Amino acid sequence: MSILNNSQVNGPGDRLVIWTQGCPHACKGCFNPESWNFSAGEERDAWDVAIDVLNARPDGITISGGEPFWQPQALLSFLKGIHDDKNNLIDLPKGIICFTGYTIEEIFELPGVRGDAARACLDHIDLLIDGRFEEKLRVDHVLAGSSNQRFHFLDKPGRGRDKINPEEVQIDQSVEIHLGKDSLEVTGFPTISRSWLKERGLRIL
Repeated sequence: MSILNNSQVNGPGDRLVIWTQGCPHACKGCFNPESWNFSAGEERDAWDVAIDVLNARPDGITISGGEPFWQPQALLSFLKGIHDDKNNLIDLPKGIICFTGYTIEEIFELPGVRGDAARACLDHIDLLIDGRFEEKLRVDHVLAGSSNQRFHFLDKPGRGRDKINPEEVQIDQSVEIHLGKDSLEVTGFPTISRSWLKERGLRIL
């Protein structure tokens, strides 16, 4: 759906954020329902995206959606592309954060090739934030949308909590506005009314 560099509100450090296109969850109150459509967005080769990320040299990467685990084979290809042949993460001191509407239990229950790829992705993600957004459980003091969402840190030496201190995701939520040539992109945890934006002539992409 979109790639944004130099974000400070989607995790610790100067992060590059990737939003995948397509989501089956359709959570009530989602700020980004444009990401639900499986026919929209731009099709990119996962390896090409990995090269773009490495060239951008961010402190870390945050992957959101849409639903990244709806296309786990592509997600796995991308994640492998930012690791070396010994499965070491390449030059990302603040690691990889990934949001998913699936619970980790549901990921382990996904069938077939998709399930195998989804579970393999977990070995490459420093922090998985799982669970659907629940509007009635909305929070504003952590790197999550609602209190039912859980933090799963990768349990490997030099990864997980060694990359991302748990205190770094206990944050006062903030919003960024990035101005592009033909668009304005709002990211973080906005509570801005979509109708308010539209009334002022802002087109939501």
